[in-house]
This record gives sequence, C-alpha cells and structure tokens, in this order.
Amino acid sequence: MIHLYESNTTCLSINQLRMKLFGKKTLEMIPPTADALYQHIKRAHFQSAVWRQAHVPIPNLPDVLSCGWEKRDDGKLTPTLMTVTATPQGHSALTKCSCKGPNKCSRKACGCVKIFERCTFVCACAGSCLNVYSTPEEHESDSD
Repeated sequence: MIHLYESNTTCLSINQLRMKLFGKKTLEMIPPTADALYQHIKRAHFQSAVWRQAHVPIPNLPDVLSCGWEKRDDGKLTPTLMTVTATPQGHSALTKCSCKGPNKCSRKACGCVKIFERCTFVCACAGSCLNVYSTPEEHESDSD
C-alpha cells in the first residue's frame, strides 16, 4: 500500500508516509491513516463475505458491528471511518509555521507559538526549532 503513494519511499508504515507527505501534497493525495485503512479493509471483508454467500438462502455472515460499521441511535448503520484522531498528537489545529533562520520559532510571530502549540513535522522548521512552549502559562512567563 505504501508504494502506491510513493514508489521509492523508505517509509516502513503508512502513518510514517502520511506524515512525510502531509505538508507536501493535498489531503486527497496522501494515504489514509493506518486506522482508517484498517476500518476500510474490515468493511471490504464484510462485503466480500456477502458476495461469497449471495447464493445461500440464509448466509453465515460475520457481525457487521465488528466489521467497520456502527449503529446510529435511529438504528441505521454507518461506516466507522476512524477510531483514533488523524491530527498529530498534541497538535489541536492543522497549523504550520514558515519560520526560518537561526532563531526560528522563538518569537510570537510563529503561527504555532501564537496558539500555544509545539511545531510539528509539517512546519518549515520540521519541529527542530526554539519553540519549546506547550501551554499558555509557559508563554506568559516569556519575556518577549
């Protein structure tokens, strides 16, 4: 699956490749999370079980709720798209900064610093910067 998105990649997991491509391609062009892919595979498995037994009057099918589906309050089935968030851990918004230079991300001009978030792999600094703050309290004690 990884090589469908980048044929010459050295990434060993779909999540690792997703992180690598996240800031470089549009959301439609990056792979799903491993969790979203797993949910899709479970739904595809269920569908193939239905087709394999289409000729059987009373088919023996796996439980649909364990195959990537969930039941809404009104009783209708909906696909389980993900069971974990796709946002990078500790980053509440899809924000990226474009800070460069020796003091990158050391001032409140940094988009991540402004919202009290650490820089991540999608930022121009790739998270290797002077932004060490993670809470508003840490920013308040800064003497900018």
